[in-house]
Amino acid sequence: MAGAGAGAGGTASMPSMPPPRPKSPPQYPDLYGKRREFAKVQMLEREIGFLEQNKEDS
Repeated sequence: MAGAGAGAGGTASMPSMPPPRPKSPPQYPDLYGKRREFAKVQMLEREIGFLEQNKEDS
């Protein structure tokens, strides 16, 4: 019985393949965030242009 226990313990301690690791996700560009920020910048630039034009007119 001792031999059987040692055999079972031996197979458990044998070097096996490492557990599969999840691959890191590919680095996708943050298109939605960039588009949103770009839209904000465009809106602010338009507003600045509009205010500058009103300032020059008055």
